[in-house]
Amino acid sequence: MSTSSIPFCGSLDTERHASDLALYQRSYAPALQIDAHAHAASYFCLVIRGAFEEHFEGGVRRCTPGMVIFRPAGARHADRFQHEGATCLLVRLNERWHARLEDYQVTCPSGSVDFSEGKMPMLARQLYAEFQAPDQFSALAAEGLTLTMLAELERRSVAPTRTAGTPPWLRQVAERLHTEALGSWSVENLAQGVDVHPVHLMRRFRQHYGCTISTYARRVRITYASEQLAHTDAPLATIALDAGFYDQSHFSRCFKKVIGTTPRAYRAAHQG
Repeated sequence: MSTSSIPFCGSLDTERHASDLALYQRSYAPALQIDAHAHAASYFCLVIRGAFEEHFEGGVRRCTPGMVIFRPAGARHADRFQHEGATCLLVRLNERWHARLEDYQVTCPSGSVDFSEGKMPMLARQLYAEFQAPDQFSALAAEGLTLTMLAELERRSVAPTRTAGTPPWLRQVAERLHTEALGSWSVENLAQGVDVHPVHLMRRFRQHYGCTISTYARRVRITYASEQLAHTDAPLATIALDAGFYDQSHFSRCFKKVIGTTPRAYRAAHQG
């Protein structure tokens, strides 16, 4: 595929416009593969459910629920979706927003960046909440939240950047966390499996994936649980235990922290 821009892929679930922002909720089919492409406008992507692997200049990233990715205009990437597919919120910045960035002296990164922890995912979840249940103040809220997200983006640009390119042995560890998501493992045996020191593994993992190994594994379990909530009638307590959480209360707290809503509300929305 050429380097020219293409529209957003996937199927459109919901579309809203506010304060010169275009917001889309889009769903992606299981095992969907999207070849390398670029978009004409910069945008934020919040992973709501599911998981996919993004190939971009400089490396590969595993995108899991709660992660926010910023892709500047023209940034090429290819996507490989997992067996459960995915749903994402896309926040597109038009020409007026790019003019505002210049006014605020915000410099967009030359390549895509991701946020797994900190303020950015929290802001994106708040924006998604406004998207889901808009009222007369949602346009103002969306504008303010997007400006704050751009401020976080600028803070990242002036902070030390992570090393580009994920080593194969580190991707092997991430893959194991997916294939053994519901099993038992330790940092020590993960490190032994790729013949590195546990401290080195933990440091490099956080450097490349933006979070700790335990946080990453918890998100993988949340992905499994979200699929069970959307496609089965299993009791919440059963899903919580199957996904490796202590009890339903612990599961509900972790689920809301990552997804931004409770398991019961998530099930109602996706089965409704």
